[in-house]
Amino acid sequence: MIISILQLDFGEVRFMESSRLTLEITNTGQVPADFSFIPKLHETTYSKDWLSIRPYRDCILPGEDYQYLLNLNRSTRKRL
Repeated sequence: MIISILQLDFGEVRFMESSRLTLEITNTGQVPADFSFIPKLHETTYSKDWLSIRPYRDCILPGEDYQYLLNLNRSTRKRL
């Protein structure tokens, strides 16, 4: 697997603004790679309400790459 970025940096995000980041994952292996973002122990969701990831689960076939959208939601980020 190759992941395009290892650290999420949305840059400067101002109050009541949203920001997006694209993450690309490439399956360099020989078998399909299933993945999903899962909640931590005693949590009900895989992330805080101010961050969404689409899709949050997927299967990447060998030799293929996919892009995933990470979005900071401006309507909920004000609670930080």
